[in-house]
Amino acid sequence: MFHCEVTHKNSALDEKCHKLVVQTRPRVYTQRVWDEDMNEWITVHVGTGSEIVKEVNASEEGLKVWASLSDEDRRMMFPLVKSK
Repeated sequence: MFHCEVTHKNSALDEKCHKLVVQTRPRVYTQRVWDEDMNEWITVHVGTGSEIVKEVNASEEGLKVWASLSDEDRRMMFPLVKSK
């Protein structure tokens, strides 16, 4: 049992919880390695990707409601989190 954040209702006991990603941001992954030639630690770019900033719980009914909403309605329902 969980609270659907789209419909604002509690779910049934056997209902599956779905996670909806509301906001993501780009992320650069780095790693510190020891450089023998320079005899110091350097930061190496390992990859890029995205990370989830905000996600919400949704029921089956909530998924249907979410699919029917426009992007503007979704932003009004869940305002974006400010970046650092």
